[in-house]
Order: sequence, then structure tokens, then C-alpha cells
Amino acid sequence: MDEEIQNSWETQLPVKGSFQSGDLFTEEELKLMGRKRLVARRAQREFPRGGYEGLDNLELKILISTSALCPTTPGVVADDLGLDRSTVSRPLTNLLKRGLVSEEPDGKDGRRKLLSPTRDGAKMLKGYLAG
Repeated sequence: MDEEIQNSWETQLPVKGSFQSGDLFTEEELKLMGRKRLVARRAQREFPRGGYEGLDNLELKILISTSALCPTTPGVVADDLGLDRSTVSRPLTNLLKRGLVSEEPDGKDGRRKLLSPTRDGAKMLKGYLAG
């Protein structure tokens, strides 16, 4: 079953050249993020407490999702995690305050905000992926 999960994520990963502001992650890191996203979903059900480097489990999952889908919107992140947008709001605000995620207006629709990991967020996530 793990092989099926891995294969399904590899086909859903963003194309390497799709990032704005330069590529932050290698293709291999994106594949690893996809696998860790699935593991994090499973772990959340079994181990509700957890996290990494001062982030709680939900903040970590939001950072992973934001990085994998970059640039993205809060609604897309919520959908990706199977959560309501209101559930994602507070942890996302914490990530923004900590400087791990940036928020910019969408050039096509000024009402929408696009999320991307910052260099600090990418560095933290790379440490998590390496562990």
C-alpha cells in the first residue's frame, strides 16, 4: 500500500518549473514532501500531538502543503489537508508572524492572497525532510 501511495503522490506533484521567485526545492525534495504529507495525515490521526522546531503538527502540515503547492491560497491549503478554511486560519497566521510563509496579493485578483514559503520556511522544512 505504501508503494501505491508513493506512486500516486509522484504523479500529483507540481512541475519543478512551476514555482515563482525561483525554485526552492529539488524534485526529490518535492517527492519526499508528498510522502511526508501522507505520513503526517496518518500520524495526526494516531498521534494528535507532535511537531517540529516549535511548530505544532497542524502548522507543520500547513507549511508542507504550502511549500508543495507553492504559490497557493489558504483555501487550496485547507482543501489539500481536508480541513475547513477557518481551521487553517490561526496556524497560518502563526506561520506568517514567524516569517516562515509569505503572503502576497494575487496579480490577477487583488482579493486573493498567494502563499509561498520564505527562505526561512524552506530551510526549516529542508531540516525536517532530512530528519
